[in-house]
Amino acid sequence: ALPICKKSMNDIAYTERVFVYGTLRFVLIRSFLLKRWVFSKDAMLYDYRKKGLTIIPDKHGCVRGEIIKVSPAELKLLDQYEKSVSLPGYLSSR
Repeated sequence: ALPICKKSMNDIAYTERVFVYGTLRFVLIRSFLLKRWVFSKDAMLYDYRKKGLTIIPDKHGCVRGEIIKVSPAELKLLDQYEKSVSLPGYLSSR
């Protein structure tokens, strides 16, 4: 008999695009949280600026960050992480 396998990575839909600008920019942190290697692309969020640990609208501002793709379930994990450490650091594209 063949062993029963978990869902393969190809079966999971990474449909959520997330802009990360804080601790989740560190590949080791986000990969540890999501239990998989999570690659990113550099990104800029225009018309916002950093203020402390969060971002606020600013028509002359720009925030450097990265875009990652996650599943809906992983997005929930990121929400829990951000709430638990109280460090804003991402924006969902939803």
